[in-house]
Amino acid sequence: MYSYCNKRRDAARKTGKYCTYAILFAALLFSCASVAGAQGHDILGVRGLMPRLKKTYKLTSADVASLTPLVRQENVEMLTLYLRFSKDQPEYSERVWIQIIELRLRSEKQSATGLSGRRRSALLTASRMLERRMLTILVEDYVEFLAEYLELEDWQFDEVTNAFDWDRKQKLTVMNKHSGDLPALHRELAAITAHTEWNTRQVLTSEQLKELRLMLEKGIPVTA
Repeated sequence: MYSYCNKRRDAARKTGKYCTYAILFAALLFSCASVAGAQGHDILGVRGLMPRLKKTYKLTSADVASLTPLVRQENVEMLTLYLRFSKDQPEYSERVWIQIIELRLRSEKQSATGLSGRRRSALLTASRMLERRMLTILVEDYVEFLAEYLELEDWQFDEVTNAFDWDRKQKLTVMNKHSGDLPALHRELAAITAHTEWNTRQVLTSEQLKELRLMLEKGIPVTA
């Protein structure tokens, strides 16, 4: 058994829970044919959001009653996006970020309609937190997929994990920086992707790079 399998067993805390999440999502959502079924398992921690928002923004009971269905809808949007890209072959590509941009634009438009400044700020905070949690899980799934497919050694797994953690954090940063300038945003996202791909390829063997090319030829979306 190759080294990464040993790492998976020894580091179940890091990766095992994400595999479990994916299986749980699939069982619930595809058997029930409804993303709402997954909310009962609160994968993104939405239950803990409202008390936190209430304290941070000093929300009244009326504020909480108004925001709760909107936050739940944001949760559904993120769960739906996760499921779209976390199948047998998880995808973490430009398409993920295009969807995130579209969701942000829709969420910001919604929050600007009929909400006070305080409620709007609370809803946007909730949206960003759910977004960050979903992307963290998706990146973990994707790195685990690469590790299994390319049979990464332990040290390679750590390097690839660091590369994609950096990628996720940097892209979220430029999303906040260039939210009103889509051309600049897309340029910076592309530059970050190129940097991540370069870093990842530096730690792969020639055989693993060959497997990577075969993945691309098969039409498997790969960022590496």
